[in-house]
Amino acid sequence: SQREHLRQAVQRLTLRLVQRYIQEGEYSAAISYAQRLLAREPWLEEGHQQLMLLYARTGQRGAALAQYESCCQALENEYGVSPSDETNELYDRILAGEIAVESGVETPATVVLAAPRPTATPFQAPAPLLHFVGREDELAQLRAAIAQATDAPIFAVVGMGGVGKSTFATHLAHALKDEFPDGVLWAHVATSDPLDVLSQWARAFGYDFSGLADVENRAAALRGVLAEKRVLLVLDDVRSVARTRPLLAGGPRCATLLTTRDLDVATALNARPHRLGELTPEASLRLLTRILGEERVAAEQEAAQTLCALLQYLPLAVEITAQRLVSRPRRRLADMADRLRHVEERLDLSISDRAVRTSFQVSWESLDANLRRIFALLGVFDGRSFAADAVAHLAGLDRYTAEDRLFALTALSLVSEEAGDRYRQHPLLADFAAEQLGENKIPFVDMALYYQQFAEQNRTNYAALRPEWENLMAGMETAHRLRQWPLVLDYAESLTQAWFTRARYSQARRGYEWAIHAAETLADERARAESLLNLARACLEQNDYPEAQRMLGGSFRIFEKLEDKVKIAQTQYYLGRIAIEQAEYEAAERLLMASLQLREQLQDPVAAAATLYQEAFLAYRRNEFEQAKMLCTRALSLQEQAGDDTGTVPTLRLLADVAVEQKDYPAAETYLNHSLSLCNQLQDRGELAATYYSLAVVARVQEKLDFAQQYASNALELSQWMGNRQFQAMALYEQFWIFAKRNDTEAATKVGLKSLELFRELQDSFNLVYVLCHLGEFYWANGQAEQAANLWSQALDLANRISHPLVERLQRNLDK
Repeated sequence: SQREHLRQAVQRLTLRLVQRYIQEGEYSAAISYAQRLLAREPWLEEGHQQLMLLYARTGQRGAALAQYESCCQALENEYGVSPSDETNELYDRILAGEIAVESGVETPATVVLAAPRPTATPFQAPAPLLHFVGREDELAQLRAAIAQATDAPIFAVVGMGGVGKSTFATHLAHALKDEFPDGVLWAHVATSDPLDVLSQWARAFGYDFSGLADVENRAAALRGVLAEKRVLLVLDDVRSVARTRPLLAGGPRCATLLTTRDLDVATALNARPHRLGELTPEASLRLLTRILGEERVAAEQEAAQTLCALLQYLPLAVEITAQRLVSRPRRRLADMADRLRHVEERLDLSISDRAVRTSFQVSWESLDANLRRIFALLGVFDGRSFAADAVAHLAGLDRYTAEDRLFALTALSLVSEEAGDRYRQHPLLADFAAEQLGENKIPFVDMALYYQQFAEQNRTNYAALRPEWENLMAGMETAHRLRQWPLVLDYAESLTQAWFTRARYSQARRGYEWAIHAAETLADERARAESLLNLARACLEQNDYPEAQRMLGGSFRIFEKLEDKVKIAQTQYYLGRIAIEQAEYEAAERLLMASLQLREQLQDPVAAAATLYQEAFLAYRRNEFEQAKMLCTRALSLQEQAGDDTGTVPTLRLLADVAVEQKDYPAAETYLNHSLSLCNQLQDRGELAATYYSLAVVARVQEKLDFAQQYASNALELSQWMGNRQFQAMALYEQFWIFAKRNDTEAATKVGLKSLELFRELQDSFNLVYVLCHLGEFYWANGQAEQAANLWSQALDLANRISHPLVERLQRNLDK
């Protein structure tokens, strides 16, 4: 195609351009273009070879060797092959130190932790079912409507339970695959946490949003990813407007398709409804024939028609009944029809659920005791995805036997298989299964115990925890509902590290609220104080400062009564952080000093260093740069002695920021190069993005604008990959400065306004003042006095409210 021809042409030209820069000794430009090429085509081996050679020639041997590893991974992901002999030979030469380093070459400091890129367009729709009949015209009509619609349309397939909405959406997604070249995303909305859905969708495009604390930030970050893409988002089994709204994250070229039983929900989400009714009698008979075969249906044509009528032509009911007949090849269709009539009368069901529930009951009564037991136990999952190991535990079976019985239920359409050796029940089947447990709460307690043990065994195995988060939270909620108070506290203990490491702060807040209730019921003051403190930490990470202060106040009083100095110091530390964010600097200083004194008494160097860092940050906020440098130096000494690399990185960056203010640029570069080295060891992309930002500032103030642009671009790319809008805003702000220095008015205005927009959305008042001030000065220098005065007025009003250090400068600007 023409598009592919152009892609190949750009690839060839970029490779030639890189080679030309290498020949001319322009290594910085060569590295920049090689990195851009691999960002677009990570599987291009020749590009990896060029970048390996460039890193080696510029003295970045570690980066060159890391690039080889990136090449291996990319080739394995895309083609399932290893690098060529040529690439392996180049690697061996670099490893042996045979590549000469060019003298006098100055290149930007680099760490190879580039944002990974997906190797294939995501297509998350389930596999289409073989037994799909009677919807061809409806499918074609809705396909055409979605394909032709513009401006981020939302469509809803609305119908009663069992009518086949999910199956219809599955086939529609496959039919629309070519219309949405950037992918099809899918979510089971009723049983999935929106936070996990957004993170899963981001991963499909190569981004990692696990560090974002809340649904709002993840949704905003995903909107940024999808802004220029044409993607179909499918939201299956929508029941709640509030739960669904954050998932409407498509850009203007995207479309959203949802399935729901509730027309009011579809209307509230501004969706265009498409009502899906039962099959026609003819289509229902075709479905029965597809499953049973023409010969068997033709032999009892009248009974087959009666069966379909008794099942009200609902696809789910017809399929389950037909699969039961498949497993009983000698049973007559007329006998099954009589059985359905008998069960229907006995159940005395309402019209809306009669056909589906009757088919469920007939299937249930036909199961042997072993399968009945497994089917009923599945009710504890309430329609959530689950693994065979969990079922094996609940049933007291080995995994092989449990899987064998799950396969049997799958063959009867009572369970469906999912990717990754997981299973799920239709929501109506899950409800029916739970009913079979009656008042028996033991399976629910067993489920709660199983997932607490799973959490304990996998505290830091985040890959294992990822698919089970819904079950983990359901297990903890079940323990709370069933008043298993010690188990609730065990859950909080087991999940604390994962909640904070993976930024699952909303879940943490729910969990700690349950833990506080459990501790209060057990009269366990220490557990209550711990839960209050951890709840405060989660609130703090979500910038909910009033709630965090309230929780910290409660925990502080208990820890004082318990005379727990470690926890008192920790509580004072967090209260000090909140005071800094709220510009209450005197209170922050008092709290941090008290925390530091206790931590020094306790001889805890890592904790003392963390407090010193916050004191240094406070001094930096107040423009007390010598004080900030002295405090950072003390913190750094403690961190290096304790081997606290994680704490060392932000301290080095703050020292670099102070050095910039003091115009000691060589010192700033030394600090930041050390920070880069640690980021490489820690594989910490968040700190790497922040370090690149600081390097951009240092390069820009020294008029090294090419380096500054590359650092700022690296920071922006990594922050976009993480979905960190705070860093994105800062990187854009730095790009504004760079473009302004280049006298590129159009580019500077564009990125400056984008940075301003992001800081406003984030409600980051401190940085917003800086952007308003400097953007106003940019307008003033370009003869736009009215726009400048408007921005300065906004900035001064905000600066006065938070005691910002730019108050006097803004007043002088306005006096102009």
